[in-house]
Amino acid sequence: MQKMRIFFNRRIALMSMTLGAALLLLPVLPALAQGGAESIAYNSSVTGALDATASVVSYSITGAAGDQIAATVIGLAAGMKPDLELTGPAGTPPVQGSADPLQPASGGAALYAVLPVEGAYTLTVSAGKGTLGSFVLTLTGGPAPEASLLADDQPTEVTITSDSEPPTMRFDLTPDGPTTLTLSSLTARFAYAAEVRDGQGQPVARLGGGVQTATVTLAPGDSTYTLTVGGATPEQAGIVSVLVTRGAAAATPTVAVTPATPTVSDGDCTAAALYLADVTVPDGTLIEPGTEFVKTWRIQNSGTCTWGEGYTFTQIDGTLITPTRADLPLPELAPGESFDYSVVLSLGLNAPLGEPTGATFEMRHPSGYVFGPLLSVQIIPGVPEQSSAAQTGDCINQAVFNADVTIPDGSSVAPGQPFVKTWRIMNTGTCAWDETYTLVQIIGDLLVADPASVPLDVTAPNATADVSASLTLAVTAPAGQSQRAVFRLRTLDGQYFGDELYVEVVPQ
Repeated sequence: MQKMRIFFNRRIALMSMTLGAALLLLPVLPALAQGGAESIAYNSSVTGALDATASVVSYSITGAAGDQIAATVIGLAAGMKPDLELTGPAGTPPVQGSADPLQPASGGAALYAVLPVEGAYTLTVSAGKGTLGSFVLTLTGGPAPEASLLADDQPTEVTITSDSEPPTMRFDLTPDGPTTLTLSSLTARFAYAAEVRDGQGQPVARLGGGVQTATVTLAPGDSTYTLTVGGATPEQAGIVSVLVTRGAAAATPTVAVTPATPTVSDGDCTAAALYLADVTVPDGTLIEPGTEFVKTWRIQNSGTCTWGEGYTFTQIDGTLITPTRADLPLPELAPGESFDYSVVLSLGLNAPLGEPTGATFEMRHPSGYVFGPLLSVQIIPGVPEQSSAAQTGDCINQAVFNADVTIPDGSSVAPGQPFVKTWRIMNTGTCAWDETYTLVQIIGDLLVADPASVPLDVTAPNATADVSASLTLAVTAPAGQSQRAVFRLRTLDGQYFGDELYVEVVPQ
């Protein structure tokens, strides 16, 4: 059986499929929450930080009775395992978050609820059993979407377009036996993504990705479930058949899939392939923006043709890119043999932190026809925690912030107008710095340094140095809303050290 490789876009990756208004790309507000209970609106994201002075951060929500909400928190530092809790008006029980069992993400937790009454609610992020650090909290919510009823034993064709919300349908369980949902793509090379939720808004199954047909069987019951079906990526469009049947008893939900692995006939042989395993970078891995990494899949030549000249591996979508974005050659491989195939991928410096992103590839025969399964990778942009000190040979690299020389925090800056930020720092380690040491931007979406890496001046231990970065505030930065960029010092071998250096300005 082929591994289900569901390459969800932002709407689905954050478990918000059945919330109609949440099917937008969610804006991330850059202001860091350091405590208190600032408000968070439906269908938005905020960045926050858990530290020694604020190990719990709370956000207020105003909701109506019957609203369905889904909240997710993703830790942006290695070792983070943040928790979520929702509390409401007096008399309403709290709702605890947990790791999403259907699509676990690195350092993340999810929470789902149907609000019982109208009023003010509080969503709390805490450190749980993990480390402290920055996080992204996403909240989707709104009234339950209108859902058409699926009839038993009657296939329903569902049309998915790239410019509209994924449709939601409902179906009733029965206490007399299990209920089975069968989804089949009716459009060639169309990758769909579907989610099934129970009456409390909790996801119970996710189906789709690179499969032709997927089936989920649900235990007997008397509640109403919902099914939402969309494209696995924003540009996908096609038709999916949905069938509800009743069958033999089942104790727990079960899922079965039929791989969509097209083959190509080539004279007396057939070109085919099977996905076997992820060798590196499993889905949900935390990757620092602005870096390159190597993704490796293990695949098998399951056909009867020997691969060779003209067989290629091609990226078809995604924000992660190969250095050339060109067709990559497949190696010579005899039928039945397997191999590990690797590609170098780049994550942009300004990739939104905490927002899952990825890339999808396909294999092509020399004739140009596609064969084998789609292969994908999905990562989470984040900044792994680094020690404040770094060892280099027999000496220690360390640095502390001394003063802001230019552009104090809160300065008013015109969008599109470059400016220079300078910090005064002290070399408190035992290593002498030279031009191989650099100042590197690690966080910043609308406030970007060019170049992103600047060499340091020669600085002896216990001496001070002024380090500078040239930055430009994006013309799209909202007026009056603070924007922050964060920098670290880095050694030649890639170790970060010293205090974080940041600049925070207000667009005019």
